[in-house]
Amino acid sequence: MPPPVSAQVNRYFTVEFFREVRRILTPGGLVAVSAPGAANYYPEDLSQFLSSTSATLAAVFPHVAYLPGERFIFLASPQPFAAGAAPYAAALRRYGVRADFLTESHFRYRLTPDRVEAAALAAGDEAEVNADLRPTALYYGLAVWSSRLGGAETAILKAARRLRLWYIVAFAALLAAPWFIWRRRLGGRPALLLVVAVQGFVEVALEILIIFGYQVVYGAAYLEMALIVGAFMAGLALGGLLPRPGTPVRDRRKLVYILAYTILLACALPPTFYLLARGAEVPTAVVHLLFGGLALAAGACGGAQFVVALRLAGERAAGALYGTDLLGSAAGAVVTAVALVPVLGLARAAGAVAALAAATMAAVAVGARRTTA
Repeated sequence: MPPPVSAQVNRYFTVEFFREVRRILTPGGLVAVSAPGAANYYPEDLSQFLSSTSATLAAVFPHVAYLPGERFIFLASPQPFAAGAAPYAAALRRYGVRADFLTESHFRYRLTPDRVEAAALAAGDEAEVNADLRPTALYYGLAVWSSRLGGAETAILKAARRLRLWYIVAFAALLAAPWFIWRRRLGGRPALLLVVAVQGFVEVALEILIIFGYQVVYGAAYLEMALIVGAFMAGLALGGLLPRPGTPVRDRRKLVYILAYTILLACALPPTFYLLARGAEVPTAVVHLLFGGLALAAGACGGAQFVVALRLAGERAAGALYGTDLLGSAAGAVVTAVALVPVLGLARAAGAVAALAAATMAAVAVGARRTTA
């Protein structure tokens, strides 16, 4: 079985990467991109992945050809080039490449008319272009790998593909509606549990968005993973030290302020990523410090919120609040990595996170007015 598609580095399949390749490509040069393929039959998920890669290449290179097989090879160039078994074999002879396997007979075997037609159908369907800030190929890769393994995750991914930003906004509105309709009947405990659950979801979602953004800007997500995670954990500790003891009314207002800061942070991420990725080259130290600061701020919001919510609920509710926070964090990690980022892209995913935080802030604000009254 070929290596998992999701293990491939997505940034080598984006339109921004192919533009950089074209910029440094010599006249008459070719770009070869390897992707998972099939001998003859292309399932729907694999076809979508190949179509996305083909559409991304075609957005940069006017001439694209295929070499189908277990490893599907895309060939692309700014200039026209001869594609076929004879030209490929002639190129090997012209450059003096001696190969026992890559012979003209082998190319003819891989380029039979039925295989070429099947490859053209598989890679020729309309698909979204894979971009740094909207990594659609990441979703297609996950779908291909899950279909090969089988199981419930295939159905979950297909359902996630239908996700739209307005679904999240509508869900957020429904989440806040009970506090406006029955604000005189709902006590403080449900509101605090809602705050902790949503904040746990939001904080982990922000951390994942920051990691994806770091990969887009710097190019290697795992190189400084310890920096981002460590800064996030330090932010949790720092946020827990910030809130000073106060009255219940002031503490509820503090929850509103903390959620407002979280919304501002979520809204600030997309333009930050875009400016750093599209603007002038930024020194590496500045990139590290900036993303470390973003992770620190995200963690601080979560730490401060938990301390204030615990103070309002009382020490006996510590276990319930902590468990709720962990459930929200686990849901945030799965939903953001599997659905929000691959399907919606980084900008819309940040918008979805901000919508959830805004709904919770509205519910807490209504509860704060009720407590004051």
